[in-house]
Amino acid sequence: WRSRRRAPAAAAGVLLVAGLAAWRLGGAADQPPGLREVPRPAGLVELTSLVWPSGEPGECLAQRPDEPALRGVDCTEPHDLERVAAGRLPDAPFDAERIDAAVDAACAAAARNYASAPTTAPAIDLAVAVSRPSPGGWDAGDRGYQCFVGDRESRQIGSAAGA
Repeated sequence: WRSRRRAPAAAAGVLLVAGLAAWRLGGAADQPPGLREVPRPAGLVELTSLVWPSGEPGECLAQRPDEPALRGVDCTEPHDLERVAAGRLPDAPFDAERIDAAVDAACAAAARNYASAPTTAPAIDLAVAVSRPSPGGWDAGDRGYQCFVGDRESRQIGSAAGA
């Protein structure tokens, strides 16, 4: 997502949720089997206003009404995001431009690698979304980042992972 809204982190500090570029699971040749879109329920708040919990790559996350955080769900259920990578940045003085560039590059590569198996299903547009340390989180020792794929207009059923 392109917004720069902050969401409270489960760890030390606040995570800044920002987006990279939207990308397309490149058409019939690159669509993971069984991945399909379904409408996003009406009345849900923007994903950027929720807590994006830490976890392992491959976990799918869904928003539930009246809950402040995304919840892990089985990827066969409708979900908003799928975590494709997580990592830690090296210790250094906080430099927003350097952090943004490093996380954006790592997440773009992770998303491409995650969804790399050839299949025959129709293409789905997905965006890469990231969480990264805020200045306050960095000062508190947070060096973690996470990479996700999803679509703010719809939910997915199935995994974007290449099989």
